[in-house]
Amino acid sequence: MLKSPDRSCRRFAWDGHENWRLEVLRAVDTLSAKISSMAKSLHDFVSDALMTVQEITPEEVEEIQARGGYTILDVREPNEYSEGHLVGAINVPRGFLEVKADLEHYKRDDRLADRSQHIVCYCGGGHRSALAAKTLMEMGFDHVMSMQEGWTGWTNRGLPTTLD
Repeated sequence: MLKSPDRSCRRFAWDGHENWRLEVLRAVDTLSAKISSMAKSLHDFVSDALMTVQEITPEEVEEIQARGGYTILDVREPNEYSEGHLVGAINVPRGFLEVKADLEHYKRDDRLADRSQHIVCYCGGGHRSALAAKTLMEMGFDHVMSMQEGWTGWTNRGLPTTLD
């Protein structure tokens, strides 16, 4: 059972009765409604990421592949990767990215140790890769980009893929 608030409390109307409980419940309901209205959507997360992440087109990624010197990071799930991926891409699913890129974690991926390497992230449609690129930047990577349209954009253009 709740105890009565101190009479000096000015947040809730105090009339000497038990009305303070209703006041508290109303305040909680109001706060819950405000929090719900502030909840972020996927679009919000991606938009925030794209404020700092550079996006490039599939054609630009193809040019980068031809020049070399970039790590192409497929952040899709392993089953998506096994159905086809960009030539030379390495698969680090979005859900394991922080673990694999962490310099101290025992499950780290040594291919992600060099923070100065140039990385292009891609996923199925461009959302996960934008989030992944932002995460990598927050983890200290200097040169990270995200491919617009992801795997869908790449395959719709008929660009080269592999199953290896």
